[in-house]
Amino acid sequence: MRFSRMASAVSVCIGAALLAARALAAPVSPLLEGSFDLQSGDDSIQCSLGANSGTFYALAEVQGLDTGGLGVEVAFNTPQPTSASRGTDKLSVKQSQFAALSVLITGHFVVSNVPIEKCSVNGSFTKHKAQGAVSVRCKGDDLSALLSADYIASLKTAMQRKHVKLTVDKANAKWSLSIDCSGAWSL
Repeated sequence: MRFSRMASAVSVCIGAALLAARALAAPVSPLLEGSFDLQSGDDSIQCSLGANSGTFYALAEVQGLDTGGLGVEVAFNTPQPTSASRGTDKLSVKQSQFAALSVLITGHFVVSNVPIEKCSVNGSFTKHKAQGAVSVRCKGDDLSALLSADYIASLKTAMQRKHVKLTVDKANAKWSLSIDCSGAWSL
């Protein structure tokens, strides 16, 4: 009898331990997970998409030099995507209403994560092709409220790229910017 009780007690303990270990083990999902940095044909344009633990993002940034040799960088990201989907091979992230804008000049933030309401950022990635793309389409009513006239001049010069289009009216008020980044996944 003692052996039987002891065997039952051990069995119960082992069963409880196995059940606890199984409950603590995170389920393995076949869905696409991770960060995917894309190399565009233009080294001055970089983009990335990702799905990490249920958080989705897409971002694009452009770097350039103004006429004085100052480094200018413009970056957009999706702090709260309006839609995102993923499967085992494809990832899609879309923010259709606003995005966050950052502008750096010679490594210093001029503006950081400023919400731009009239902005969309769309990104997609296909793993088996190891290819993806991110596009940004933004416009605003008063660029001079964000940047000084000197910074706007630097921005206009630095953003003269094949896959980047920046237009600003004469009063430095109304503006629009589009960025297209597509390319291979850089492992």
